[in-house]
Amino acid sequence: MLTNQANTILLLAAVDQEIMPTIHRLGLQHDDRCCVGDVGGKRVVAAFTGIGRDRCRQAADRLIAEHRPDWIIQIGLAGSLIEDTPAGQVIQFNAVTDGSGKAIFLDRDTPTPAALDPSSGATPLLLSHNELAYSAQLKRRLAEQHGATAVDMESFHLAELAAERSIRLSVVRAISDPIDLTIPQEAGNWVKDDGTADIAAATQYLATHPRELATMMKLHSHATLAARKLADFVVTMLA
Repeated sequence: MLTNQANTILLLAAVDQEIMPTIHRLGLQHDDRCCVGDVGGKRVVAAFTGIGRDRCRQAADRLIAEHRPDWIIQIGLAGSLIEDTPAGQVIQFNAVTDGSGKAIFLDRDTPTPAALDPSSGATPLLLSHNELAYSAQLKRRLAEQHGATAVDMESFHLAELAAERSIRLSVVRAISDPIDLTIPQEAGNWVKDDGTADIAAATQYLATHPRELATMMKLHSHATLAARKLADFVVTMLA
C-alpha cells in the first residue's frame, strides 16, 4: 500500500512492453523522456531504462538526480527458477542477489546489503544474471546453484544504487517464461538500447528460423499477460 512518507515515486522497467500497461492504467502523461502523473496525491514518474546492468544503472542514476524519489518501484518480466510457476504470476521479492554470495534485502525501510545465508530463508529471492537465461537447462542450473525463485538481469544493480542513496526500493516481477520454456537465445537482440522493441530484428530472426514461430508467439502471449498482471498489481499497490 502507498505510504504517506513517499512524496515522489519512481516507477522503472527495463523495456517499454513491461511498463506501458501500468502507465496507461495509472493515467500518466508523457513528459519528455518520462511519463508523469498524480496517484493518490503522490507524484509518480515512470520510465524504462534499457536492458542490462549498465543501462539500468545509468538511466536510474539520471532519473534519481532529476526527480529525487522517496520510493523506487521496479517492475518487469522474469524467468521462473522453480517448478509449476505459471506465466503471469506476480512476485514481490524480499531480496536480490548477483550470484556471488552478496544479497540486498528489500524488506526494510531502505535496501540493506548483506551476505546471502542459504539457511536464512530469504524468499522470494531474485537472481540478477549477467546474460539472458534462455534455456530450461540453464534456468535449472541457476536454481540449483543459487536457490532463487526467479531470474532477471537488472534488479540487483538497481538495488545497489538504491542502497547507496538510501532510497526505499520495491522489486516486483511477473513470470514471462516458466522454468521449462526455452526461448531463442537471440531474444535479447529484439530490444533496442533505449528499451523499445526492435521489430525488424525479431522479423529477420523469424524469417531465418521459421520453426521458432510457435515459441515466439507463446513468449509474446506470456509477456503480454505478465505485463497486464503487473499493471493490476501496481494499481493495487499504489491505492
